[in-house]
Amino acid sequence: MVEQAVIDLFTNVGFPVACVVALGIYLKNTNEAFRLDAKEREGHYREHQKEMVGKLGEISETIVKINDRLDSIEERVYDNKEDW
Repeated sequence: MVEQAVIDLFTNVGFPVACVVALGIYLKNTNEAFRLDAKEREGHYREHQKEMVGKLGEISETIVKINDRLDSIEERVYDNKEDW
């Protein structure tokens, strides 16, 4: 079926026009495949970005806790120095 359509295309419009039509179909299919790949990649990127935002929030909370602990340690050290 497809072979006959290709033969008819060559016979009716000639080789150069048939090649242009084939190239157009090829480019359309390649472009669609590229868009699907890009969309999938973008989805993975967004998921990863959301995970990283969550992790950064956890790291920020940890840094605040560490800072508070250091402040309390500094206060105790300075309080003990004054007692000497």
